Amino acid sequence: ELSAEWIYVKKNGFMLKEDKRVILYLHGGAYALGSIGTHRNIISGLAKAADAHAFGE
Repeated sequence: ELSAEWIYVKKNGFMLKEDKRVILYLHGGAYALGSIGTHRNIISGLAKAADAHAFGE
């Protein structure tokens, strides 16, 4: 089973769903030391820096 979520870049408090690049973030380590919850900030930072949306698991 795969638990994942979309992370959208926000601008001025609004979620942008326009066409953008997409980052596919696959967390390694079998969640021994983390989960989507613990990596959400990392993924959203990557998405913001790349001006992209992200799909992370």
